[in-house]
Amino acid sequence: MGAVLVIGGRGYYGAAVVRVLERLPEVTVRVASRRAGVALDLGDPATFAAMDEHDVVINCADSVGAPPDEAARHVLARGGTFIDMGADAPAVERLLSLATGTNEPPRGRVIVGAGVFPGLSTALARRVHELAGDDTVELGVRLSPLSGAGKANCDLMMAMLELPSIRFEDGARVTGPPLGPAVPLPFAGRRRAASLVGLPDAALIHRVTGARNVRTYLAVVPGFLRLNFGLLVGMFTLLSRAPPLRAALRWMVSGSLWLMRAVLLRGVSSRLELTAIAGRGTPRELARTLEFDDGQEAVALGAAAVVARALERGDSLPTGVYAVPERFSLAELLAVIEGITGRQVRGDGLL
Repeated sequence: MGAVLVIGGRGYYGAAVVRVLERLPEVTVRVASRRAGVALDLGDPATFAAMDEHDVVINCADSVGAPPDEAARHVLARGGTFIDMGADAPAVERLLSLATGTNEPPRGRVIVGAGVFPGLSTALARRVHELAGDDTVELGVRLSPLSGAGKANCDLMMAMLELPSIRFEDGARVTGPPLGPAVPLPFAGRRRAASLVGLPDAALIHRVTGARNVRTYLAVVPGFLRLNFGLLVGMFTLLSRAPPLRAALRWMVSGSLWLMRAVLLRGVSSRLELTAIAGRGTPRELARTLEFDDGQEAVALGAAAVVARALERGDSLPTGVYAVPERFSLAELLAVIEGITGRQVRGDGLL
């Protein structure tokens, strides 16, 4: 099928992506990093030429600490396919508005939001919108933070605790506190309390559906951790006028997250549930879910499915910047995943 370069392929999620990609037939997988493998530094454009030798580049690196914008712009201008699986909401919004930086039309393509959330989650939301036709689309994610993760994921959790959340109301982009009110959402047959947060899916769902109202929610397991997150958000807000104290709190929380998730619980997997709802609370309400036993594997499978479909289409894929569901349907992505794993993805009649 082709040659794939994985940026950040030695990290927690990147290594899982590499393992899944190596199961695809006729795919050559190479890993890029600053220290080993293919030499590439997202902060050094002089190294970007290494991407030109590959059919597809997938970025699994920390989008908070290592913004992918310039690397993506390089591929957009020079040719090829750059797939980003970052879950940092500001980075996703920047990539969606990316331009070549020249007067020339794009020669390559940038695909934003590959993975599970965003990725399969966005495709699920689009499918629900297609089935329901309602102008309000909401996404819920349910997982346990008491599980393994890499440093990049810990940094994303910190950003979620401090940065304003985004949503869309009557077509307008609206910002709010990092953690908003909780509402009951359907997960695997039961309604669970989920808090309004600013997942990157908000911008992606708004783009791919055109829905005027888009909100994203997070439900944590065990449920009492929702109160802990609320307390931390309140403390960060309270200390906003005391930068030294806020920095100290950030250091303590960040260090604790890293110790817990990247070290002590690194080998612990988390069940992951996605739910997309259109017209919640109305007679037209429609909800569909996806369920995975292992969140890390789900991320890797979602990313690999996008890579596989991009390799299949090759240069027939239009150039430019787009979100995953603008080119690949949920059914297409799930078919790749089921072909890799040999088992059906669980959901509730989602097709």
